Amino acid sequence: MGIGRSLHYFRLKNGMSIADLAHKSNIPEAEIMTYENDRQWPSDETEEVLANILGIDSYQFHSTRWNSAVFFEHGDFCKNAKLSPHQQEFIRESAEFYLGRIYSADEILGGNTLPQCAPLHAFDLNEDDAINAENLRKALDLPIAGPIDNLTDVLEKHGVLVGQLSIDIENFSGMSGTANGRPYVVVNKNMTTEDIRSTMGHEISHLYFAWPVAMSKVDIESKATSISGSFLFPEADAKELLGDHLERIKECHEQIARQYGISMLLLVKCSEEYGIITHEAAQEFYTAASKKGWNLGEPSRIPSEQPMILTDLVCKAIVDGEINTRRAAELMNCSKQQMDTIVYGENWWKYYAQI
Repeated sequence: MGIGRSLHYFRLKNGMSIADLAHKSNIPEAEIMTYENDRQWPSDETEEVLANILGIDSYQFHSTRWNSAVFFEHGDFCKNAKLSPHQQEFIRESAEFYLGRIYSADEILGGNTLPQCAPLHAFDLNEDDAINAENLRKALDLPIAGPIDNLTDVLEKHGVLVGQLSIDIENFSGMSGTANGRPYVVVNKNMTTEDIRSTMGHEISHLYFAWPVAMSKVDIESKATSISGSFLFPEADAKELLGDHLERIKECHEQIARQYGISMLLLVKCSEEYGIITHEAAQEFYTAASKKGWNLGEPSRIPSEQPMILTDLVCKAIVDGEINTRRAAELMNCSKQQMDTIVYGENWWKYYAQI
């Protein structure tokens, strides 16, 4: 097996073009292209040269396995215009690397281990986003009101593959699409949990609604963001908790934001859209928040939510004797020592209870 896909991935991860890599390695561009296309295999010495430039060990070219049996359809990025083509390609490659490993673990266990998912694009878009948000909650078997605890877990239990990618690209928040027809959502792990939840709400809106062909991308993004806000913080809840009209947002409302797993910035935005506060009151809050530095990153107030499907499948494969911890580490993209901690750590009982 050649190293083409891995070389391509690590080159993109370093933000390098083929020309950049050729310049730093003194290897002709045409030759590097033959490596990436698996038309030629580099010598061990050349692999070392390339690995050193890319900041990896040469064995990673071979241990980074791709599942070629998975067919992907990727959606647009939330902030598509602010991402370079190389950045977009790297994010898609990262998503395929992660999601492919889920399918590899599923295949090891005989297939058909993933939860069933609801039909995609099944809901017609309504002008009223409160109705859209209710339909989205119904699709996920959630009450039409109240906080949503651990949205990541809710999505995974309803067959949506969720990935948190540690990608150091400021303008990337999330992306959605399908993998072998199954919906997926990937988000930037470097965001706060509140922003991750908001992004997931935005992305599943793309997945579950039938978006009009004539609707502009700008309007689609704006509508998906509005649906996400109503989905996480319903209008009826907001009016009951905040009252019909507020002159200003108080610090005590941080507790409501914590309860609903949303940022204060989203709480204020929703409150303005619902007519609870005036535009002037919202602007006053934004000014005060900017002075606190929240425009660069509001502090998180809630625990993180971790996707568990891949971990659960890999650990089940170990328990069933299908793989050893070294292969498990490859699937988890971690060291064997880290894999041992996962399998034999404090949650060991979860994976061995069936024995």
